[in-house]
Amino acid sequence: MGLDDLIQLTFYGQGVGVILGSAVGSMTADILGRRRLLYIALTGMLTMQCLLAVSISWVMFIFMRTLAVAFA
Repeated sequence: MGLDDLIQLTFYGQGVGVILGSAVGSMTADILGRRRLLYIALTGMLTMQCLLAVSISWVMFIFMRTLAVAFA
């Protein structure tokens, strides 16, 4: 797997994260309330960004990036 493939996979992961975050976040906001969901999203994104900073492989980087975008 070359560098171009990994970059493309990273962009695909971000797209999947946005779609999942939008679909799940809107329904969850109706159930839990917007303020509580905002705190959950901020905490989740902070955690994923910290784990992203110490990623040791491309697989971990792509996975953490996808989850970070899903919390955004």
